[in-house]
Amino acid sequence: MTVIITFTVLVGSVCCAFCLMSFKAKPGGKGESTVTFYKVPLVCSAAPEIGCGSKAKPVLKQLEKNSSVAEAWLNHTGTVIAVVWKANNNRAVGEKNTMAVFKGQNLDVQMVTGKEYDAMLNDFIDKKNWLRYAEVDKLSMIEAGEIGSRIVARVNAKTPLSNETSSSLKTDFETLFKRWFIKMDTTDVNKDPNLIDTFRQQTEHDLLSIGKKYLDAGQMNALQAAITLGLQPAEGETGYAKDGCCSKSDDTKQKCEPDKDEKKGCCSKTSAN
Repeated sequence: MTVIITFTVLVGSVCCAFCLMSFKAKPGGKGESTVTFYKVPLVCSAAPEIGCGSKAKPVLKQLEKNSSVAEAWLNHTGTVIAVVWKANNNRAVGEKNTMAVFKGQNLDVQMVTGKEYDAMLNDFIDKKNWLRYAEVDKLSMIEAGEIGSRIVARVNAKTPLSNETSSSLKTDFETLFKRWFIKMDTTDVNKDPNLIDTFRQQTEHDLLSIGKKYLDAGQMNALQAAITLGLQPAEGETGYAKDGCCSKSDDTKQKCEPDKDEKKGCCSKTSAN
C-alpha cells in the first residue's frame, strides 16, 4: 500500500512539474517563456471586484488574430491578460503586434516579471480564474446584476418600494444591461472614450422608460437621482473606495482620478462600464 501511495504521489508531482515546464520553456531548452502576462486596466468600475467583459472582449479577440498567439486570457479580476505564444513563433514580431493591439485600444500595459510572474503562472495553469474572449460575457452577467441591484437600492433608500416592485425593477434593469453589454461593440469606445456619452444617454432613457412601468412621480424622481449617481459604486456603497476603486489589493489598485500625466484609469468617467 505504501509503495502504491508513494508511486501515485510521485506521478502527480511529475505531471504538475511537466505542466509547469510546458508553460515556462519552449521546446529547445532555451527557457524562453511561452506565456507572457500583461497588467491591464480592465477592472469594471461598476463592479470593482471583476473584469469588464465588454471592454476586454475586443482586446482578447484581436490578440488571438495575431499569428504568433495561440490563446489570450483575462483574469477574473480584470487586472492581467495572459498571452500564450505558439511554438516556433517569431517572438519579436508577436510582441510588437501585441503591443500594437494594446495601444490601439488605448490600454497602458506593463509586462509581469520576476517572482510575480512565477506566482501568476502557478495560478494560470489550471485556468480556474481565467477567461478567453468567448467566456467574458460571464463577467458582464455579474456586472448587470450588480448594477440592477445598486440602482434599486438607491431608489429604496429615498422612497421605500414594495418587494414586488423592487423585484420587477431589478429584473428589468438587469435584463437591460445584459442586453447592452452582450451586443455592445466596445472596440471604438476603447479607442475613443468620448463615445461613452452616447451609451450614458441611451442608458438613462431606457432606465427611465422601465421605471415608468412601476413607479409614481415621486418614485421616478428618486430613480432619476439614482441614475445621476452613475453606474459605479457611490460613496457609502459596497465597492466604493475614495483613492482606488478598482481593486482591494494595493498591488493591483488603479486610480479613479489619474494624475495629469497618466492615462485615464478604469474608474475614470470615460470608462465604458
